[in-house]
Amino acid sequence: MVVTLVILIALVSIAALVATWMIGKKYEEQEQQRLRENNATFRDELERSWEYEKTALNRNIPNLTFIYIAFFAIVILAGIILYVT
Repeated sequence: MVVTLVILIALVSIAALVATWMIGKKYEEQEQQRLRENNATFRDELERSWEYEKTALNRNIPNLTFIYIAFFAIVILAGIILYVT
């Protein structure tokens, strides 16, 4: 039973990691596309970098919070189910 719980937690952890990676990859692709379309210079890239630093938390935290709250809820639910049975 404990082995099942450990396997389930590992699978959910991997899913959370993959979801986090996918969000980052999606954002990176959007930025690369935007830079190609605008023929960005070094100064443009520097300004974009500063802007990203200012706004990244507002954009990324809600997505990552959802992923990890769902992760912990699934782990807790799995623990309760395995404890009861």
